[in-house]
Amino acid sequence: MSRTNYPAGPAYLTAGGLTIEMAEDWKAISQIMKAEMKTNLHGIVGYSEQYVITKITGKPVALSGNFAALVAYLLPYTPDMIGQLVMPDTDAPAIIQTRDGKSITYPATFISKQPDLTFAANTDIFGEFELTCLRAYDPDLTDPTDVAEVAASAFAAPSLDPLTRIRSPYTVAWGATAPFDAIETDKSGVKFTADAKLAPVEPDLSGLINMRIESVEASAKFTPLNLDADDFYNFLALSHATAAGVGKVLGLRGQQLTVQSTKVGDPKLVIPLAVPDEGPLGFDLKSRVGEVTLNAHRKAVTGVLQALYTLGVRAA
Repeated sequence: MSRTNYPAGPAYLTAGGLTIEMAEDWKAISQIMKAEMKTNLHGIVGYSEQYVITKITGKPVALSGNFAALVAYLLPYTPDMIGQLVMPDTDAPAIIQTRDGKSITYPATFISKQPDLTFAANTDIFGEFELTCLRAYDPDLTDPTDVAEVAASAFAAPSLDPLTRIRSPYTVAWGATAPFDAIETDKSGVKFTADAKLAPVEPDLSGLINMRIESVEASAKFTPLNLDADDFYNFLALSHATAAGVGKVLGLRGQQLTVQSTKVGDPKLVIPLAVPDEGPLGFDLKSRVGEVTLNAHRKAVTGVLQALYTLGVRAA
């Protein structure tokens, strides 16, 4: 029996050329995906292995100096990439470094869930992301480190300046007409979601080996405090004489949504064509208009489709 041999404690992640510290406790969950073996007489009598998979989840700490790099790594998928494979020919490793002196290396990884972003004064901007780890490319499956390699590794704390941690209120504008050009939200701010659907590529010889991008969509949700019932119906264009009606293209009622920090150098979200299509009215002591949803659409400018959204920093 030992007084000290009870490993636990925090760690940080190195992936995509970045050192990522998490805002909360986080996990790496490994699982053998399996197929049933059964008979008519006995039912399930065993399982066979399909592939081994590990999913790392966490909420990254965003600093004013690393926000752009985190966005590039954590939100890599766009509609222009539909049909592409997400994993390169060369394996992209991820390394967990624990405070108690261990490194855990996963050889082949990709972002399987892009994080939501919350634009609110007292909330961390990044929600939870998911990093999926597969076997290293090894057709013979003979390398014992194909799934993960654990080694002794001296711990060195990554640099962190708490004074640069992103905390800021945000302004919200949908188009340029009052009152939509200065929307005030409740304290939950604006929640932005970029949803990428991925389809598995699973050869019989090796199991899951890659993923292919099927679709990418984006939306923003918030609860406006300074809109009334008439604003609500104008906002949703339910009664618009030219943009509403059966068969009308929803993008015709869209406008640019801009959510930006009040501080230069902090985050800014632009959805060039944001189309509101859902929201409630409340008749109580809370806000008259409840949480509304705006979906990102695309339009062409000189024949070229605009980006679904852009995430950057406020320049001025």
